[in-house]
Amino acid sequence: MRTAVDVGDRATAGTPVARLEAAEAEIDLAQAVEQARALAHQIAESEAQHRREAAGYRRLDRELARQEDLRARGVIAEGALDIARAERDGAAAGVAEAAARIERLRADLAGAERLVDRRREDLAQTVVAAPFDGVVVARAREIGDVVTPGSTIVEIVDAETLILSARIDESQIAAVEAGQPARVSFESEPGRSHAASVHRIGREVDPETRELIVELSLRSLPRNWAIGQRGAAAITVAHKADALALPTDMVAHRDGAAGVWVLEDGRARWRPIKLGAASGDSVAVVAGLAEGDIALDGPRLYPGARVETRP
Repeated sequence: MRTAVDVGDRATAGTPVARLEAAEAEIDLAQAVEQARALAHQIAESEAQHRREAAGYRRLDRELARQEDLRARGVIAEGALDIARAERDGAAAGVAEAAARIERLRADLAGAERLVDRRREDLAQTVVAAPFDGVVVARAREIGDVVTPGSTIVEIVDAETLILSARIDESQIAAVEAGQPARVSFESEPGRSHAASVHRIGREVDPETRELIVELSLRSLPRNWAIGQRGAAAITVAHKADALALPTDMVAHRDGAAGVWVLEDGRARWRPIKLGAASGDSVAVVAGLAEGDIALDGPRLYPGARVETRP
């Protein structure tokens, strides 16, 4: 086996990506072609023989007619007429036999031509072509390897159809719909994100994590990418111009309720809040905070703790 592409190469639909050893297939095809050629030659010879037999039959048939006329006039004996009739009948049998041989040879030639077609297909299959345009992401065989039908030689991916599988908590499923815009960032490109959209929403929740899969279609990819590469996704489920948001690590919880520490009269107060959708490292605050409130963040906060503010 010989490969025509390597990992990272682009492959165009229909172009060879690997060539298998074809010596045996080439020999089989040559033998099939030679057999078909020999049969065609035999047919040509048999057709020529048939024409000669037919010409002889017509000549003997005319002679028989002449002999029958002479016998009717009493010019020749009955024995001479019998001889002429036997010769004519023998020629007729020769014509029929030649025609039958031609039919047998034509049937054999049809089978031989079908065999040639199969042998050509066998030879064509020694060239493995790319089924579509894509990028070679893996090569499973090396030069000289033995392959069998169904073996993987190379793996090709159409970059335009890549899907990112993102996990979301089951509590967010009601807010997610197909077609919603999203942004995807990869660890290989800090600070940069790529446009995407929700392609499909999974319908099975993981019993352990209580999460489900949301598939995202990417509109662009990093210059260098890899199958299985990790990333983070932020799905836009709604737009609100005056929405308040907090970093998720500033949200505190007391007795299972979400809240935040705020500054009131120079002291820390815990205030319950109602959270909205999360996006990346931020989460929307639907109720409990107002514009101008000062949210606090710190490991030593407690109710009534004095907080000094600095300009």
